Amino acid sequence: MFQIQKKNLKNIDWFLLISVLALTLFGLVAINAATITTETGETVQIALGQRTVNLFSTRSLIYLKTQVIAAGLGVITLVFLTLFDYRNFGRFAKFLYVGALGLLMLVLVFGDTRNGSKSWLTILGITFQPAEIVKIIFILAYAQFIERAQETLNEPLVLLRLLALAIIPILMVYKQGDLGTASVFFIIAASMLFVAKLDKKYIFGFIGLAVLSMPILWSRLDQYQKNRILVFMNPSLDISGAGYQVYQSKIAIGSGQFSGRGVSDAKFIQGGYLPFNHTDFIFSVVGEAFGFVGGAILLALFSLFFFRLVLIAKGARDIYGSMVVIGITSMLFFHVLENIGMTMGLMPVTGIPLPFISYGGTFLLTCFACMGLVLSVGLRKNTLLF
Repeated sequence: MFQIQKKNLKNIDWFLLISVLALTLFGLVAINAATITTETGETVQIALGQRTVNLFSTRSLIYLKTQVIAAGLGVITLVFLTLFDYRNFGRFAKFLYVGALGLLMLVLVFGDTRNGSKSWLTILGITFQPAEIVKIIFILAYAQFIERAQETLNEPLVLLRLLALAIIPILMVYKQGDLGTASVFFIIAASMLFVAKLDKKYIFGFIGLAVLSMPILWSRLDQYQKNRILVFMNPSLDISGAGYQVYQSKIAIGSGQFSGRGVSDAKFIQGGYLPFNHTDFIFSVVGEAFGFVGGAILLALFSLFFFRLVLIAKGARDIYGSMVVIGITSMLFFHVLENIGMTMGLMPVTGIPLPFISYGGTFLLTCFACMGLVLSVGLRKNTLLF
């Protein structure tokens, strides 16, 4: 289960590891910049020439401490899952899937509501978002379901079964009021089925069905969700209301110009004009404080990150391993696309965080767990395991 040949250690993707650590450090810097003056507290400063630069505040240290602890636990989880043979998860796919549904059911019954979503659960004094954990469990289980149905994937009954297995958790997450996370589950399932060579007639059929069902889906949305979509289509529709965050975010990013205004001179960071700037709108902080240079560095790190993920998916020794990496890649890519896109008004606003960058212990731990699984697949490519 854990034994590997020493020669297999050469398969560790060091470029992926470096990009993960670099993104995590970048995230700590961004979180410190976002929270340094969000609430009153003693601020530590240094003098650079004629300028006074804020290093951190007592309030920002609270956020940093939480994020560092989550990162530490994440590294331990990454090492454990890297050494663990990923194929063992496939043997318990049905149990994992049922357990995931059970966890989502607990949220629907006993969950706490925050920001309009009943997606939080408190166990033994620890509050977390079970849907973040369920994402990984779903990928591990669904990859096995697809591998078993690989030869008969395009048979109607087989495909309907796979679709049903995906729709159930999507509906349960949607019932929590978390449309953004429900969309992530949809992207995961769709990407895995597409890579598994789903017949084109089904793909076009699903696209047509999605278009025809839009009026029904629209009628089922809450008013605040409709407002977000309307503002996305017309940014100037409600600047003081539903469009406030995007409006302020675009100004903040633009004000950073080429090299950024720095934390001390960042008007939107210092003034607290942008809500959730340490979580959902963390890229706005990067844009204002570090400018085009900071944003370009971040995007370059993500480009390296996803390039390595694709290489590992292509080099997996079995369909199951490839599907696991594809599921993880599609999930994280959608997070990056949606999060950065919404801060610039290119995507509708959702509560989707930016991987390794946004503040949030549960999500950061989830990201590290995903990397452990990816490295486990890469470590065991074309090798004999015990």
